[in-house]
Amino acid sequence: MKPNQPQNPQVTPQNDQNTPSYERVGSVTLNPANMAPKEYLSVAEMAAEFGIHEMTFYRMIRDKKIPAFKIGSQWRVRRTDLDKWLESHCSVNPE
Repeated sequence: MKPNQPQNPQVTPQNDQNTPSYERVGSVTLNPANMAPKEYLSVAEMAAEFGIHEMTFYRMIRDKKIPAFKIGSQWRVRRTDLDKWLESHCSVNPE
């Protein structure tokens, strides 16, 4: 062992390649390791995924432009409902 090297070096997020990096988006903390498509999305998650401001989604929900439901005080959108809505409002036909 080298003389200036500690016997039990502590692993920190800066020097451990296996430590996931978390990203904070609005009131949601995203963990890239758990990025499987979620069945229900919050407004913050939709905003992060589409790059659109949260207030835009709240306005669309209020105007009933996208199907959504409330759990307590938070709005949720089913991914399948959002996908169907996007397909019906798409101006380009995907091939």
